[in-house]
Amino acid sequence: MSPAQIGLTTHVPGKADRERPGPKGGPRDAESLDHLPIGLPSYARELKKQGYTTGFIGKWHLAGQGSVDTKNGIVNSAWHPEHYGFNTNIGGCALGQPKSWFDPYRNGTITNRKPGEYLTDRLGDEAASFIQRNRDKPFHLTLWFYSVHTPIKAPSDLVKKNDGNAYLAMLESMDNAVGKVVATLRSTGTLGNTLLIFYSDNGGHKPTSWLADKKASLLEGGLRVPMVVAWPGVIEAGTTCEVPITSMDFFPTFVHAAGGTAAHFKQLEGKDLMPLFQGKHSLERDALYWHFPHNRMEVTYYMGSSILQDDWKFYQGHGLIDDALFNLKTDPMEKANVLKTNPHLADRLREKLSKRKILNKTVFALCLLACLAIRLEAAQPNFVVIFTDDQGYADLGCFGGKHVSTPRIDQMADEGAKLTSFYVAAPVCTPSRAALMTGCYPKRIEMATGDNFPVLLAGDAKGLNPSEITIAEVLKSAGYKTGIFGKWHLGDQPEFLPTRQGFDEYFGLPYSHDIHPYHTQQKKYQFPPLPLLDGETVVEMDPDADYLTRRITERAIGFIEKHKDEPFFLYIPHPIPHRPLHASPPFMKDVPQALKAKLANESKNDTIDYRTRDKLLRQAIGEIDWSVGQILDALKE
Repeated sequence: MSPAQIGLTTHVPGKADRERPGPKGGPRDAESLDHLPIGLPSYARELKKQGYTTGFIGKWHLAGQGSVDTKNGIVNSAWHPEHYGFNTNIGGCALGQPKSWFDPYRNGTITNRKPGEYLTDRLGDEAASFIQRNRDKPFHLTLWFYSVHTPIKAPSDLVKKNDGNAYLAMLESMDNAVGKVVATLRSTGTLGNTLLIFYSDNGGHKPTSWLADKKASLLEGGLRVPMVVAWPGVIEAGTTCEVPITSMDFFPTFVHAAGGTAAHFKQLEGKDLMPLFQGKHSLERDALYWHFPHNRMEVTYYMGSSILQDDWKFYQGHGLIDDALFNLKTDPMEKANVLKTNPHLADRLREKLSKRKILNKTVFALCLLACLAIRLEAAQPNFVVIFTDDQGYADLGCFGGKHVSTPRIDQMADEGAKLTSFYVAAPVCTPSRAALMTGCYPKRIEMATGDNFPVLLAGDAKGLNPSEITIAEVLKSAGYKTGIFGKWHLGDQPEFLPTRQGFDEYFGLPYSHDIHPYHTQQKKYQFPPLPLLDGETVVEMDPDADYLTRRITERAIGFIEKHKDEPFFLYIPHPIPHRPLHASPPFMKDVPQALKAKLANESKNDTIDYRTRDKLLRQAIGEIDWSVGQILDALKE
């Protein structure tokens, strides 16, 4: 997928499509998304919140692969700009280059107007019309020309004017279109209050004489592009800024300039450029990073990552190309690899680059989740995750447990597979669940602990940040119905609840069922009554925990029956067998009378006897096994 477009529209330092084989002995291209996941943040959505009308015109290239095999460039219209915060879309589909530079365009998002009309001219006209229509209100226009991408074609009169050079003719046509935009801003009286930015998505298809290499290279010729910015009254005319910036800086810049905030998007990696616009000469940024794990053997440095800090640029190869270190101040053409004479500097930059790749696990985990959803889209299987609480390795018959009876789970193992070296991301509740939901290490998303305790407690101000991408959000964007029935434990404040994290339906507990007034350390913690939620509404206080497994199972089965004719993601995080142990009456029949008598005293003494209930493990696990069987039977039916 188009990394330059990803970086600008959202926060993701994206990757190009897997389209070329590697050199002999080298690695294959990395796994890649084929469209921009719906759930990601978008500057267009944020600007709409500030009252802006948003328009997209031109090349999108974030809407699936396979456009070459389509008649009109549309692979899936659900991935077009209008679903990412843009009010209008003209030209934006899956195409990376036009099927035709001339009308008829064979682009399903552009209405043909005049046979032979040139595409760049048409996009300029549409941009001018958008400005005229919205002259009396705040607006944002994203105009991404298809120029000057191959195939190199331009109107014959411009080619003739440029001595037969079609490339220069394309540039002139694009410049004319930009001039039309500026002229329209001026004629409508909106130029004086408009931030206007011009730049390219990546280096050109031919090397320039003053930068090394070209498009697809991690050298300057592939990454460094011209940028011009104008903002009357804010940016001083005729000035030059040499501070390194990146396209990911535009997201926070646009949102902040519009009066909004991007602070709640923890994954944003861009910086607000306003200080530079106002004449400052630096940004609070340590370095810039690139990750391009793809084979483009027509250039010198590919299949690697790089970091730019001060004047130094370090390249780390992931294939057959050796690492390299360049000083851009003394060697702007990157001809002299000075790694051997600066080994300590190279090691320091390599370490920073490696740490950065670890910190970016959110992005890579998202890529894997979205890739999974995309690849399975044709068949769209259902997903059911049954998740128990505090169940030990041998607390199943199929894993050697003689103290429990789990025939339905054992049958599932016989018909499927056992994973005997499976590790969770953390040894306690909250971080383990956060990892499941996001695909990230808990520390990476600030969910390694609660506020002042290893897990979240009742009333904690902390929770799973809504800006994190959950598996439920990814699957929902792929057309799935999503439901959770059971224990959440990722924040009990409204903004952290499952219904704000991609789930259509929720029934269950916001945290562990032992976080209630009967806790053994209640004098210390002063826990409130335990709430049972349906959606975001508390429907019951201190529900009878003996019936939790049964009630959760019944709601899960109802979800399956309700959505049997559409793809669904069902998450069943049982609160049991976390202490104190509970089981409903049908599973208590073999409990000794003496133990039943002790349990009967609980209601008389208004307490819960944890140690007595520890003897109910067989019964609690038995009911979990029954629940699994009920889910399997419902799926079969």
